[in-house]
Amino acid sequence: MKAVKCLFIVLVLISPAFAQEVSQCSEDLKTWMPMFKAIYDGPECQGDGTVACAFAAPVKNLTSGQLTTIVAEMDSCAKLDAEGDRYSYQRVATRAENILVMRTAYFLKETNQSAAFAAWESKHTH
Repeated sequence: MKAVKCLFIVLVLISPAFAQEVSQCSEDLKTWMPMFKAIYDGPECQGDGTVACAFAAPVKNLTSGQLTTIVAEMDSCAKLDAEGDRYSYQRVATRAENILVMRTAYFLKETNQSAAFAAWESKHTH
């Protein structure tokens, strides 16, 4: 019986924190979804994935670290918010990842490190 009471107390204490996290997920989605949609609808990203797309106005000032945080948070929210729009969380995460990939690819190309990356990758894949 003590174990049941302890579990109940823990659940009561966790419930508001859980609800707050889901609420924060929903708020973050309301912020990030229109922003990433605007990027891909903008003239910089009309299907060609140029370097301009990776630094389009809505994400221009976000660092790679901030984009990585968005990916992690949206992936987490997709799992946490069972009643929410899982597809939208995953869509934002994927779009943030795409921006990171574009930035990384253009960095490697502009700094002539593509060959070094290929050698590093080969070492890990063979």
